[in-house]
Amino acid sequence: MKMEGLIYRDVTVLYEQYLKRPVILCAICSIVAMFVKKFEALSAISMMPAMLVFAAFSLFFEDEKDNWEKFLRTLPIKPAKIVWSRMSLFFALAGVGTVFSFVIGVLTFAFFREQTFAEYLKIPFVGLLVAVIMILLAYPLCHALGELGGQISSLLFYIVIVAVSILYQAGIVNFGAIVSANFVAFWCSAAAVLTILPIISFYLSVFFFNRRKIH
Repeated sequence: MKMEGLIYRDVTVLYEQYLKRPVILCAICSIVAMFVKKFEALSAISMMPAMLVFAAFSLFFEDEKDNWEKFLRTLPIKPAKIVWSRMSLFFALAGVGTVFSFVIGVLTFAFFREQTFAEYLKIPFVGLLVAVIMILLAYPLCHALGELGGQISSLLFYIVIVAVSILYQAGIVNFGAIVSANFVAFWCSAAAVLTILPIISFYLSVFFFNRRKIH
């Protein structure tokens, strides 16, 4: 089985079981929020990448339910290939969510022009950074603990998303202001994290995949 086949299976399960209706609903809510809250809504919409990844961790539940991982271990596929196929899907979902929030940002700027165009561009990429870091931290946990790892990761995603939303609504967190105030330091730190963490996360995931026993 090629890596494309592994990704196709995950995409099919994810769409049919978890994303079909929620994605449409989120898209409608985002457009409504754009007109109601304008620029303020963009910080919340920028969490779309994290929300898609949050849903994707449900794939580990499905693996347990239909013995998918047990089946994969009977095939002549390298563990690194199995691990990378799903990790690449998670990154792709984060990218799709970023593109969506970016488009909403451009439309909000075109309609209302409350801030400079640069401000509208910064916020979606902060959302992408949050999603990527969450993937890199939680993904090895899923391969270490299987379904339990997926449950813990989903819970962590939920807590983070709710916490960020509450902090934003309270006016404590403003992504645009954070990036603007510490622009160089923020992106230098992000670049460093995103260079080192993916390597560690990937090899940890392969290690846990090889060590975990499937009954």
